[in-house]
Amino acid sequence: MLVLGRAVSRVRRRSALRSSQRPKTSTSTIIQHSRWYSEGPVHKEPVPEVIRYNGRIQDFRKRLDYPKAIEEYQKMLQARVRPDAVTFNLMIQIMGRIKRPDKAQQFFDLMERHSITPNTLHYNALLNAYCAVGNMTEAENLLRDMRAKFVPRDQATYTIMIKTYASAKRFSDAEHHYKLFMDQVKYGQKPNQPEGSKRLALDEVLAGVMIGVYLAQGKVTEAQALLNQILDFGLTSRADAVNTFLSAMLSRPEKNVQADALAFLEDLKQTRGFKPDVVTYHAVLSYWLGVYEKHVTRGAADDVCASAAAAFMNTSSAMLEDSNISVPDYVFATLIRFAAARHDLNLLETIEEEMRRRHIPRTILVSNTLLDFWVQYPGDRGVDIHAKLNSIVFDLKRYKLKPTTITYNILLGFYASKNNVAAVTKLFSEVVESNLRPDSTTYSTLLEVLRDQPAQAQTVIAEIESSGIPFDEKLYIALLKSHSILPIKKLERYLKELLDRGVRPNIPSDDISEIAEKVLYAYIMRAHHVLGRPLFDDPAPAPFAEKHEEPVEEVETKKKTKKKLSSSNKNSKKTKKKVEEEDDEIEFNEEDLSEADLINDEDLKALEGFSSAPKSVSKEQIKEQLTIAQTRAMSLYTRLRTYGIGLGPRFYKSMIPLFRNELPTCLAIAQDVFQRTHKKRTHFVVAQLMLPVIKEETVLFDSDINEWTQRLEQLARESPNPAYPIMDSDSKTAFVAFLDKIHISFKPAESASYSATFNELETRL
Repeated sequence: MLVLGRAVSRVRRRSALRSSQRPKTSTSTIIQHSRWYSEGPVHKEPVPEVIRYNGRIQDFRKRLDYPKAIEEYQKMLQARVRPDAVTFNLMIQIMGRIKRPDKAQQFFDLMERHSITPNTLHYNALLNAYCAVGNMTEAENLLRDMRAKFVPRDQATYTIMIKTYASAKRFSDAEHHYKLFMDQVKYGQKPNQPEGSKRLALDEVLAGVMIGVYLAQGKVTEAQALLNQILDFGLTSRADAVNTFLSAMLSRPEKNVQADALAFLEDLKQTRGFKPDVVTYHAVLSYWLGVYEKHVTRGAADDVCASAAAAFMNTSSAMLEDSNISVPDYVFATLIRFAAARHDLNLLETIEEEMRRRHIPRTILVSNTLLDFWVQYPGDRGVDIHAKLNSIVFDLKRYKLKPTTITYNILLGFYASKNNVAAVTKLFSEVVESNLRPDSTTYSTLLEVLRDQPAQAQTVIAEIESSGIPFDEKLYIALLKSHSILPIKKLERYLKELLDRGVRPNIPSDDISEIAEKVLYAYIMRAHHVLGRPLFDDPAPAPFAEKHEEPVEEVETKKKTKKKLSSSNKNSKKTKKKVEEEDDEIEFNEEDLSEADLINDEDLKALEGFSSAPKSVSKEQIKEQLTIAQTRAMSLYTRLRTYGIGLGPRFYKSMIPLFRNELPTCLAIAQDVFQRTHKKRTHFVVAQLMLPVIKEETVLFDSDINEWTQRLEQLARESPNPAYPIMDSDSKTAFVAFLDKIHISFKPAESASYSATFNELETRL
């Protein structure tokens, strides 16, 4: 009787379960999920039929063929097969992979209509979908929903949250969730968790993520303590935590930290019997490759490069001799990069022979690395580079490999270095025809070769603006180098965005100085246009007006500059406006100085009825426009000053006269030039500009000004090139002392340091 009663109870439970799984209502949801409810009665299918469909959906998901997986799900519905909990879990995962959390949420909500209670796997899949798009608000709400409904959170739940916060550099939030996880590990099963739920324990994956979080914040001690904790547990089969620690330590800039990381790895091998895997070897190989490339680029001593090369070769030999390690294609790509850095053709042949012996298939990564090898290979060694590149491109077709944007970028860079405009434009057309998206490297290379073709360059710049690609430093530099065809407003924006990146741009100071001169001049002309007159009633006086014959090379340079400026506007009827300041000359297009891309809407309103004749304006209007011009100029100057970018004399010929009504500012700028710039020509010009400003402000130093005027004239006559006089070190020291005396006389309570003056100016302006 007892056995019969148990059997009856089992039958009743099965009946209740089946009735609970019947849909309550019929509705139409995403991908026509519930269409079969309105088409007639549901035919129950045996359980293996559901498993068969779920298996095919999972197979397509693993192969990343998401459209086929969705199509298989539709076939499942058309066959009147009822989806189960596994089906919903798979579909939520797929929606998360294609970054459609809204669709994943609809599948999740549909489970309730099917009377299927979501478990931890379903919550994790939906959590991953929200984290994939960075919607951490919904992710946190989902965690609170799990706590409210007593759904247990496992290691995957915390790992998803911590990984997402770490990748977003929200390290405090990552540490907060790690603390919650460790509290749950420490105190065991929570009262609201179901009986028999799996207890949590720290694993290598989560530990590796947290090690990366600690090292990103410079917390080396905490990272090493966590790694030792993992090693004490004996969880070193996959070496995830060790590899994360090693990679992060080797990527840090401190040399002692990198040496400690390598020593720590050797200690693990000897004391703990740690066996490196392919990721470990690749991290060490990448480090030594970076050291070698950096020292070769800087022209370091041969012994430094030799030691890095020896360490790289020893590591690669140990990896290849380990029979337990299967070397993938990306590691061989690193080996080829090392051969490219050394221009070692014999080493490349050895690597290719090893790949054939191991039956490593030719991949697009390896092909791109080989292309890069031959692009870097010296052309004076009797090798036909064009033939090698064509051979690799032919192999791409033979192995049915589709070229990527990186493939085209390598080829574009090669032909751009040869100034082969036809080949570059043809390759760019192939990129577009192949439905590949050009990136910043593609566009920057294209701008390099089209610099002398303004019409085509303008088209490329317009395409860059509309493409929505992220700008990197290389693209900014390429755009700035095209400044002769750019409107001032865009030039100003590109320069500001480049300087706001927080890293000194990798562009010569002379190029930035030329761009800054143009932007600063636009600030002044903008105020002139608004007012219809100059900012000052009289031009800035010069200490002496002495004309000199310019060197031939300087004249040729100016002719080339004028030619570039005129070629960009040869098909339009525009007049030229010449701005002469002493012996230098800058030309700007008059239309550019009055277009809407230079002057904002408020300035355009003030331009109504503007004529070339000076108009009557109030002192308040002049002061307002002068303040705006000075504010913009000081903002530009402080940004350039932050990165220690040296500016040319012509920049200061606009900067110092603009602040002629504020002697403390001019003194701060002049002192800053003498402290931070080592160009003797710039020192002479700044001294030459400061004398009339000081004389206009006060009469206390007239004798000193007359003495320095004569001294500068003498320096001009004694300079090797009288057309471009320079200031010797003794004169520089004496003039700095002269500026200090003036500064102290105005503010005797302050020291000779001008940092306080600059901080005050930046705050005020």
